Amino acid sequence: MQKIKFLLLGTSEFTIICANYLLDSGCVVSGMVTLTPELLPNNSVSFENFCAEKNIPLLIVEDINNITSLSKLKQFDSDYILSTWPKILSNAILSIPRYFTIGSHPTPLPMSRGRHPLHWLICLGIPNTALTFFRMDNGIDTGSILLQKYFPVGNSIHDANSNMSNAAKEAIFLLVDTLTKYPEFKGTKQEENYSNYWRKKDIHDITLDPRMSASMALRIVNSFSPPYPGAVLIISREESLRILSGSIVSVSTKFPNWKNYEHGYIFYHSNNEITLRFDDAVLSLIFFPSGKKTACEPGKKIRPPSFYS
Repeated sequence: MQKIKFLLLGTSEFTIICANYLLDSGCVVSGMVTLTPELLPNNSVSFENFCAEKNIPLLIVEDINNITSLSKLKQFDSDYILSTWPKILSNAILSIPRYFTIGSHPTPLPMSRGRHPLHWLICLGIPNTALTFFRMDNGIDTGSILLQKYFPVGNSIHDANSNMSNAAKEAIFLLVDTLTKYPEFKGTKQEENYSNYWRKKDIHDITLDPRMSASMALRIVNSFSPPYPGAVLIISREESLRILSGSIVSVSTKFPNWKNYEHGYIFYHSNNEITLRFDDAVLSLIFFPSGKKTACEPGKKIRPPSFYS
């Protein structure tokens, strides 16, 4: 029996993980496509070493939808495209493979379509989700569902990515088995009554407000920790901190009177740590040290973000 050939589009470690599972399942990875280094998103990795080791052709593009890229993609002669691409693909790209293009999304579609799904899952405190593989069409995450594999989100973006990667192993083996038996598998149409879309996150979505609950602030921090550049804590009109991690401080001995202080009151500060009051707890936040003296000495009171705008 002829092996199924996949062309993979993506920029992240998850793309490499999917390629490995496809190879393990007996498929051929006819090529991998990624963006030029200056266009790569925060969570990207290089494919060069992996492709060299596995003898997989690698194509690096600036615009995947232009005529030059389209011509090169057609040369891979693939049965399917598997896409984890961070941008919208043209209909011309979707129609390249012999059968169809497969998209991936880490929510139980049709629920929670759209941008930055793992970040939103953590911020919203949603404990479980599903890795969905679907037939891509000209909508955003709207195509027929091929397969869904549920997994726990975890408490951080690292946990979420790791758990999604673990879920991909069984999901891809099941997907390959299905496509081997039914190459033009139609899948199940999505129920529009259950659909919603998440917006693209911006600076306001990752900015901490000391009036927030501690759990809300920590979910934001944990959703945007490395390899992402960190949540933002504004400490003056001229300065802000990028937060790496955070934890709740035991106040019984250190700050027994903490409830009498305003939101944003700073209890402690060092070259990479700041301890301040949020709504229902005192948080210790670890930040990227800038090498500069900051304006967040103990006793200073950080105002809500709107004060500085």
